Amino acid sequence: MHARLTAFALLVLSVGLSVPTALGQDTASKDIRQGTVRFGDDPRWADPAYDDSTWPTEWLYPAPDSLGIHWMRARITMDSTRAPFQPYGLKLSMLAAAEVYWDGVLIGRNGRVGPTRAQEEPGTIRAVFPVPDSLYTPGEHVIAVRLSNFYMPPDFAYYLYDFEVGPYASLLTDWTDWALVPFLFLGGFLIIMVYCAVLYALDRRSTALGLFSLLCLCVAALLATEVTRAVINYSYDWHPVRIHVLTALTTAVAGLLPLFFMHQFEAPHTRPVMAGLAGLLTLSLLLPASTDEQHYWMFWSTLTTSLGVVGWAVVQQKRGAVPALSGVGASIGGLAASGWWFIDTYFFPTFALIVVALLASLGLQMREQRRQREAAQLAAARLEIELLKKHLQPHFLMNTLTAAMEWMEEQPDVGVRFIEALADELRLLVDVSDQTRIPLATELTLCRRHLEVMGYRQDRTFKLQVEGVEPEAPVPPAIFHTLLENALTHNRYTAPTVCFQLTGDSLDSGWRYTLRTPRNGPASAEGREGTGLRYVRARLRESFGEAGSLTSTSRNGTWTTIIELHSGD
Repeated sequence: MHARLTAFALLVLSVGLSVPTALGQDTASKDIRQGTVRFGDDPRWADPAYDDSTWPTEWLYPAPDSLGIHWMRARITMDSTRAPFQPYGLKLSMLAAAEVYWDGVLIGRNGRVGPTRAQEEPGTIRAVFPVPDSLYTPGEHVIAVRLSNFYMPPDFAYYLYDFEVGPYASLLTDWTDWALVPFLFLGGFLIIMVYCAVLYALDRRSTALGLFSLLCLCVAALLATEVTRAVINYSYDWHPVRIHVLTALTTAVAGLLPLFFMHQFEAPHTRPVMAGLAGLLTLSLLLPASTDEQHYWMFWSTLTTSLGVVGWAVVQQKRGAVPALSGVGASIGGLAASGWWFIDTYFFPTFALIVVALLASLGLQMREQRRQREAAQLAAARLEIELLKKHLQPHFLMNTLTAAMEWMEEQPDVGVRFIEALADELRLLVDVSDQTRIPLATELTLCRRHLEVMGYRQDRTFKLQVEGVEPEAPVPPAIFHTLLENALTHNRYTAPTVCFQLTGDSLDSGWRYTLRTPRNGPASAEGREGTGLRYVRARLRESFGEAGSLTSTSRNGTWTTIIELHSGD
């Protein structure tokens, strides 16, 4: 059984029983990293004269039968130069309930040691006990700790985190002093997260910005969870919950970092890369024996995957890839230097470098996107003016007014309806021309008004049949109106009734619209990229970027135009 006892000595061993720990007049705390451990319960084991030379001192690994009451003993030596009026103390940080004896004298309890889980009262994760001046004398002293750990999960690799003797005031504040720098990083990550979240809320087309905000939130949560040991002296039965939260947040960070790079640099094969990363993270969780090892291999998995994505982006000369590469490289260097203790040492400083590098990368990309968007807006504005000029040009107005005069002379009621339809079309056209997106229902009303006006002008009926669309779906203004106008301009319809068909198909990330117009004219005229089609493409680019596309084909006497609008980048 003793060969599989608790891992208490995992952090206690290192100095050697034959070499006692000396505390001089310096005020630095001294870790005690060697001791003896024995399962069972005997009050004689608190006696400093008790012979514990047969107790095991080798490294011991955890087993399900390692839970229960047991004792540990350690020896330290103090000289006579202790600073005057300097009270000393002993600090324990462990997953156990404990009674602490100094030279056989009980100096404090943390929780209540019990022979069963029901009788044990879990101690806090950290406890500091003052050492009475009468006991703090020059020479060798024996510290004995009686403890029980029924609330410790049996799969934990160790449960002693700290065991030291030093100035009492220093032992009370050393954890909070350590937490000051992490809290500075925490505030920085939260500020960046809020800033990026606001930018994403204002511009939801940037998936990379949303992922970056979520990544900063997870890193801030990971940092907050990591420092809870310093600011919240919780009972040790809550420690496994904290460890599970750390593992979940580490997994989230490990998945979000490469995913952000994939979206930021528009890298191909996103699903295979993320599937491979998921496999590596699963192996990281299954293979190692301790959570520190799990986190260590998870960081190696995500950083090497990110290095591959960013390296590809550098080769492809993607804007912002070089700063991202420097940030990932710094984190890999910190991981290699710190090993298992990466999350406690280099993770947050090096990840701060990643954040700075990513902000620089995002800034470069956002500047380029803003330049492209401004250029698209200027192009759309010019085309908007051209479109309005086309509807208000003398030739159009002369033909329309001539037709209106003829209808007023022959059938005044029809002439009135003609003029009302024309007024409605122009009013709608002016209202929507300066908007980026409008409801599809408004666009269809504009189309039907134009078909009505052209029907009066050509003395025939033009109909628009619509199927499978969502009236409130957003579309750029006047795109279908322009396509119908192109069809009427480049064709000479002779049938008394001409039908145009618009169908909508819902996609996972948006809509596909198919407009079919009868062709009755020269193919070269229909296929020419004139002002109308340039206007439609500019509007799609302005409103949807690369997520909007237009294709046109002619077959069997029908001109088919397909427009896809996606909600992503």
